[in-house]
Amino acid sequence: MIERYMDSVPGKPQTLFCPGTIYGTVLREPIKRVTSHLFNFAAMYTSGISAMILAMEPEYFMELVEGVEKLPLYGPQAKKFIHAALNGSAVASTPQLEENIRKMNAFTSNYMTRMILGTQLGRDPLLGVPCSEVSMNLKGRVLESFSHFDFVLFTETLTTPRTLERLGLAQLWLVAPSIPPPQHHTEVNPLYAKLSEGKFSAWFRSRNRLDVEVFDEVKRLRGGSKRRGLSTGAHAAFTAVHIPVPHDQG
Repeated sequence: MIERYMDSVPGKPQTLFCPGTIYGTVLREPIKRVTSHLFNFAAMYTSGISAMILAMEPEYFMELVEGVEKLPLYGPQAKKFIHAALNGSAVASTPQLEENIRKMNAFTSNYMTRMILGTQLGRDPLLGVPCSEVSMNLKGRVLESFSHFDFVLFTETLTTPRTLERLGLAQLWLVAPSIPPPQHHTEVNPLYAKLSEGKFSAWFRSRNRLDVEVFDEVKRLRGGSKRRGLSTGAHAAFTAVHIPVPHDQG
């Protein structure tokens, strides 16, 4: 599997699925996903973002992320807005920072929907599609796209070999054992703790309502047999695999 957005059927509002190909996807509960995604983006890959989040009040950070989207790309307005929002922060206002803020805006807002519908939303479904356009009226199209997957896995199940056994892939466990969550990705980390607080959690939930509803409906079908349709009435080979584990792995 490749972590990239799906292509669409040219000229049609449909996700492209090629014949003779088995499609599978791995899903994570959307609020846990966005918390982890933002944490890793800030702490592991992007210099300065972690310090910026820790230094800013949550409301100011949210206003910064949402506000940049409304301004022309790399224009003087965006530069001025970011500079004012940083308010003397040691983080420099640069084109790279603006791009990173725009990335955070995209992947903290219905990222699963953006990836599944892909180019149905636009040539660049991440940076090129405003959050306002990834709305609840797309729910039917997202579920229809999910109905074409041959199997769906949930990250909570991937800590034991039983999921792979059910897929006939038990031998992969020999080379992919369960790995304990790293210490930096737990509540003891101040950045992760802040992103897990009520204000950020409420913000994530408000920006990912579509993803949450779709995830819950797909998860409801766990253990479903082939040719079982989703709520849209679509029918396809759909085997959702979900095996509960005693605790979240971070």
